[in-house]
Amino acid sequence: MTRLDGLRILRFPDLVKLGIVNNRTTLRRWRNTKHDPFPKPLSLGNNSIGWRLVDVEAWLKRRKKR
Repeated sequence: MTRLDGLRILRFPDLVKLGIVNNRTTLRRWRNTKHDPFPKPLSLGNNSIGWRLVDVEAWLKRRKKR
Protein backbone atom coordinates (compact mmCIF):
# COMPACT_ATOMS: atom_id res chain seq x y z
CA MET A 1 0.00 0.00 0.00
CA THR A 2 1.12 3.51 -0.74
CA ARG A 3 0.29 6.68 1.16
CA LEU A 4 -0.77 9.72 -0.83
CA ASP A 5 -1.79 12.86 1.06
CA GLY A 6 -2.45 10.81 4.21
CA LEU A 7 -4.74 8.35 2.39
CA ARG A 8 -4.08 4.66 1.93
CA ILE A 9 -3.82 3.80 -1.73
CA LEU A 10 -4.15 0.23 -3.01
CA ARG A 11 -2.33 -0.83 -6.14
CA PHE A 12 -3.35 -3.88 -8.20
CA PRO A 13 -0.96 -6.25 -6.34
CA ASP A 14 -2.55 -5.10 -3.06
CA LEU A 15 -6.01 -5.97 -4.40
CA VAL A 16 -4.73 -9.45 -5.25
CA LYS A 17 -3.05 -9.94 -1.83
CA LEU A 18 -6.26 -8.93 -0.07
CA GLY A 19 -8.24 -11.46 -2.13
CA ILE A 20 -10.43 -8.81 -3.75
CA VAL A 21 -9.60 -9.72 -7.35
CA ASN A 22 -7.44 -12.33 -9.09
CA ASN A 23 -6.81 -10.82 -12.50
CA ARG A 24 -6.90 -7.58 -14.45
CA THR A 25 -9.66 -8.76 -16.79
CA THR A 26 -12.12 -9.14 -13.91
CA LEU A 27 -11.10 -5.77 -12.52
CA ARG A 28 -11.65 -4.14 -15.91
CA ARG A 29 -15.10 -5.78 -16.17
CA TRP A 30 -16.02 -4.52 -12.68
CA ARG A 31 -14.87 -1.00 -13.60
CA ASN A 32 -16.96 -1.00 -16.80
CA THR A 33 -20.21 -2.33 -15.34
CA LYS A 34 -23.10 0.13 -15.18
CA HIS A 35 -24.55 -1.08 -11.87
CA ASP A 36 -22.24 -0.19 -8.95
CA PRO A 37 -18.90 -0.17 -10.80
CA PHE A 38 -15.59 -0.66 -9.02
CA PRO A 39 -14.24 2.72 -7.79
CA LYS A 40 -12.43 4.93 -10.27
CA PRO A 41 -8.66 4.77 -10.01
CA LEU A 42 -6.38 7.65 -9.14
CA SER A 43 -3.46 8.44 -11.41
CA LEU A 44 -0.22 7.99 -9.45
CA GLY A 45 2.08 8.73 -12.37
CA ASN A 46 2.50 8.10 -16.08
CA ASN A 47 1.91 4.35 -15.93
CA SER A 48 0.56 3.86 -12.44
CA ILE A 49 -2.91 3.86 -10.91
CA GLY A 50 -4.29 3.07 -7.48
CA TRP A 51 -7.53 3.09 -5.54
CA ARG A 52 -8.40 4.75 -2.25
CA LEU A 53 -8.81 2.12 0.45
CA VAL A 54 -11.97 3.79 1.78
CA ASP A 55 -13.57 3.65 -1.69
CA VAL A 56 -12.74 -0.04 -2.11
CA GLU A 57 -14.05 -0.86 1.37
CA ALA A 58 -17.32 0.98 0.69
CA TRP A 59 -17.72 -0.86 -2.63
CA LEU A 60 -17.14 -4.21 -0.90
CA LYS A 61 -19.77 -3.41 1.75
CA ARG A 62 -22.32 -2.53 -0.95
CA ARG A 63 -21.63 -5.83 -2.75
CA LYS A 64 -22.11 -7.85 0.45
CA LYS A 65 -25.57 -6.31 0.96
CA ARG A 66 -26.81 -7.80 -2.32
